Amino acid sequence: MNSIDDNRLLHSNEALNITHQFYDKKFMLYVEGEDDIVFWDENFRKYLPSDFYEIEPVNGKENLDRYIKGVIDGTLSNIVVACDSDYNSFRENYVEHKFVVRTYGHSIENTMFCPLSVAAYIRRASKTSNNYLPEVLEWLETFCSKAKKLIPYEIENEINPTHSEKLPKVFNMGFHYFQDNQNKSCLDERKINNYIQTIANQFDPFRLSEIEHRIDKQEKEIRFLIQGHFVASAIMEYIRKRVKQIKGSTNIPNDTIYESIVDCKYPCKQLCIDKQFLKSQIENIFNHYA
Repeated sequence: MNSIDDNRLLHSNEALNITHQFYDKKFMLYVEGEDDIVFWDENFRKYLPSDFYEIEPVNGKENLDRYIKGVIDGTLSNIVVACDSDYNSFRENYVEHKFVVRTYGHSIENTMFCPLSVAAYIRRASKTSNNYLPEVLEWLETFCSKAKKLIPYEIENEINPTHSEKLPKVFNMGFHYFQDNQNKSCLDERKINNYIQTIANQFDPFRLSEIEHRIDKQEKEIRFLIQGHFVASAIMEYIRKRVKQIKGSTNIPNDTIYESIVDCKYPCKQLCIDKQFLKSQIENIFNHYA
């Protein structure tokens, strides 16, 4: 973090409350990091004028907590925070606020890599006119059914305020840790089961059972509950595999896929629940400042 960022984070609440005036904007929009700017800027621009806000990254989720706390308790004003939902909805003390815009799924990647966008990207990258959506959905269903076993452990790690030792963050192991050695775009269920056996004794089975029950009751598709970076890594591996199968060769870096898929270009006739979730939050902000 550079000295400019350090100085900004050390500003008093009073100074932060008038920062928007320096840019001649209605409010400041704070996001976690530089990689989040494009996603949030594209989504905000859809529903309110870009001259309403100045967007700035704070270089880390831990730095964003200060802004979220200040917005919720009212000590910060003229500020909007846009961030990942993570697993906050599973917390007992979870608080929503109209000036804290959150993703529908775990992270921005869960929104970016929707099946429609993935299928459209494969079609464009392979230079064909085929409909790849059915096979994308089939692959994703298999992937999610295996990854689902890891979700309760990840949620418990994040929401348990009393555990004496830090619990393993299973998705931080990365997709490639659980990757099938033969089918590189798939998960190896044996690896998942073996890993769970090594960490299970660190978790309270009753709490895990409660989380599993809540997962089964909630309406979100499982793909929205998998850590964003984890599912994105798998999908990009799947994209490369399919394009190579279709074209015979491929060399698509992660950055290229991210840049193309960061904003959904699929012309849906009706907004999906994910996009509608973001739209409603951003429109509430527009109605406040308009």
